[in-house]
Amino acid sequence: MASELFLGAMSGTSLDGLDIALCDFSSTNILKASHFTPFPQELRQALFDLCHTDNIPLNDLYQTEQRYSRFCANAINAFLKQESINPSDLAALGLHGQTIRHEPNLSPAFTVQLGDWSLVAAETQITTIGDFRRKDVALGGQGAPLVPPFHKAIFSSTSSSRVIVNIGGISNVTILMPAAEPLGYDCGPGNALLDYWFARHHEGTFDTNGDWAKSGEINSTLLQRLLNDPFFMLPAPKSTGRELFNPEWLHSRLDDATVSLEPEEIQATLTELTAQSIAIAVKNHLNTGEVYVCGGGWKNQFLVERLKQALGESYTLASTEALGIHSDWVEACAFAWLAANTLHRQDSQQASTTGASRNAVLGGIYYP
Repeated sequence: MASELFLGAMSGTSLDGLDIALCDFSSTNILKASHFTPFPQELRQALFDLCHTDNIPLNDLYQTEQRYSRFCANAINAFLKQESINPSDLAALGLHGQTIRHEPNLSPAFTVQLGDWSLVAAETQITTIGDFRRKDVALGGQGAPLVPPFHKAIFSSTSSSRVIVNIGGISNVTILMPAAEPLGYDCGPGNALLDYWFARHHEGTFDTNGDWAKSGEINSTLLQRLLNDPFFMLPAPKSTGRELFNPEWLHSRLDDATVSLEPEEIQATLTELTAQSIAIAVKNHLNTGEVYVCGGGWKNQFLVERLKQALGESYTLASTEALGIHSDWVEACAFAWLAANTLHRQDSQQASTTGASRNAVLGGIYYP
């Protein structure tokens, strides 16, 4: 009997490293094992530079892609060894790749994920599925988010409305209502600006528990200036990334009116921006419901407190762990699920959230 074990591997806009999840979708408890491998600082910086550089030398682009791909292959092989798994035990690997540019609203539109899937397949000896987003863009879609159909398959309820909130570098929401197609879109910055501002003022890469942000006062003038960006008023489908919510975007809004603010006040205000943009998205679709959070943002206790305050008493708030998958591994599981769909030639039901002209089998298959 053919294996139905799938690996999912995801590195997102937080640029922190690679999440790996081993999934069995024939089981009640689909997540069987997981691991996180952080990027070496040199690779992290190279990826960051590609995300924030308009004119990229080809050698820099493709050498970074090779370093990233070998990093992924090595991390996956180490995971297999740790878990005593033979590559032949696996049906396939779903590897998202690293997004360095996402421009679905340009003409022509495009999205770029670094990844040499042929190399990863050869180095791991696993059938590797990647390049998930470009088919959707080719069909007129945003190419993102791709995970709402997975959220529907795994987290939906026949009796209650639920919202799945992923807080990575960018935040996105999936609205799940009984007997309805999922609605999902990016709603604004997640951790990306918080991590940038923290690293600018401290040693380290993130604000543990949001403690630094919590020490500052939220500035309502700056908050409103940030929320006035036209992106927040756009209707769905919509997606975004570091192309918009980047250091340049932030500094262009830190003018003379905010020059006297302490750095921790700006961090507190950026935290509130993430919380408010999520809450606005939720309230645009549901007056009440269950809200479940996944992604690194769940570890930011101050952000979770602010989100709970912004949502109000009409909504419950919990981690996706309450629904069976720890918040750290939801996206990696989603790309294992997308890989399973592709391997079985099943479309991924993505058009209702991306705006594509039709559903499609996503990604390419690369054999060892």
